[in-house]
Amino acid sequence: MQGQQNPPRQQHGGRDAQPAGYQEFFGTQPPLFSRTDEPLDADAWLRTIESKFALIAVPCADANKAQFAAQQLCGTARIWWDHYYAMQPVGHVISWEEFWNAFRTHHIPEGLIERKLNEFLALNQGTRTVLQYAQAFNHLCQYAGHHADTDAKKRDRFRRGLNTKLKERLNLVQPNTYNELVNMAITKEDCIAAHRAEKK
Repeated sequence: MQGQQNPPRQQHGGRDAQPAGYQEFFGTQPPLFSRTDEPLDADAWLRTIESKFALIAVPCADANKAQFAAQQLCGTARIWWDHYYAMQPVGHVISWEEFWNAFRTHHIPEGLIERKLNEFLALNQGTRTVLQYAQAFNHLCQYAGHHADTDAKKRDRFRRGLNTKLKERLNLVQPNTYNELVNMAITKEDCIAAHRAEKK
C-alpha cells in the first residue's frame, strides 16, 4: 500500500531525484504560442516544446508535461486550452500524448493543410520576380507532400510555374539541383531585364 501511495522516485546519476519542476522547464526558454495562419508554425512550436523536455537534466514527469506546455500558450491558444481543460472530468490528468493530439487536431486541421497544398499546386510566377516566386514556392513546398518530396519533383514544379519567357530560355537547360535551377532563372531574368533596358 505504501508503494502504491508513494511511487518510486526516478533514478538519475545514481541518486534519487524528483521529477523536474516548472522552473527547470522554464529555464530552457520554451517559446510562447498564440495563434497562426500557418499550420506548420503550430507543428514547429509543439516539436520545440518536446525538445525542451529532453534538455532538462532530470526527466520531466509525463503528467506535468501538458501543464508545463500549457503555460506557454497565450491569446486565442490559451482560450482554447482553458476550454479544453474545463471539459475534462474532475481529477483527469492530461498526458503529454493527449495534449499533443488535441493541440494538433485544433491548430493543424487537415482542411487547412489541404488548402496550402492546393495553393502550392496552383502557384506560378505571375508578376513576381524569380526570387519572390522562389520564396513563395519554398514556403508552400512544406505542404506539398509527395508532389515535391524529391529534388527532381521540385525542379519540375518550379519550372512549370515560371513565366513563359523564362521557361522558354531554360527549356534546353538541365540543372542538377533545384537550387541550381533557381540561380539559372535569376541569371536569365537579369539578362532579360538588361536587354529591355538597352532597348529603351
